[in-house]
Amino acid sequence: MMEPGDKLAHYEIRSLLGKGGMGEVYRATDAELGRSIAIKILPAELATDDVRLQRFIQEAKAVSALNHPHILTIYEIGAHGDSKFIATEFIDGETRRQKMDQGIRLFDHSRSPGKLRALRADLGLVSAHAPRPGAGRGANRRHRNEP
Repeated sequence: MMEPGDKLAHYEIRSLLGKGGMGEVYRATDAELGRSIAIKILPAELATDDVRLQRFIQEAKAVSALNHPHILTIYEIGAHGDSKFIATEFIDGETRRQKMDQGIRLFDHSRSPGKLRALRADLGLVSAHAPRPGAGRGANRRHRNEP
C-alpha cells in the first residue's frame, strides 16, 4: 500500500480513494502538469498473474476507446517497478456507492421511461461497438450480433 508523499513515476500520492479486487485507487498529483489525477495501481503480486494483468490492460483500452462526457479520460497506462498503473482524470464528488448508501436513487425510471429506453440504447451502442480484444483504438469494431 502506498502512503501520502510516495512517488510513482512522476505522480505523487495524496490519499487512498478505494480498494478492490484489481488493486487500489489513489488521488495523486501529476508533478509534470500540476493537476490532480486518480491512479489505479495493480500491485506487483497481481501484475505477475497474466489473466489479471490482461484484464487490467483491457480495462484501460476499453475506457480509452470511448469519448463521452460521463466517462473519465485515461491519461496513461504504465509501469513503475513491478507494479502497473492507469492514470486517469480525477473527478471530485460522491461515488455512486455513497449516493446509494444515502438512499439517493441514481435514476428514477418510473418518472422517465423514455430516458430509460435512451439509456439502454446508449449502453447497447457502447457494447455493440466495443473494441475486439487485442485491437487498437478505433480498429476492428464488431457488432454485438457478430460471433
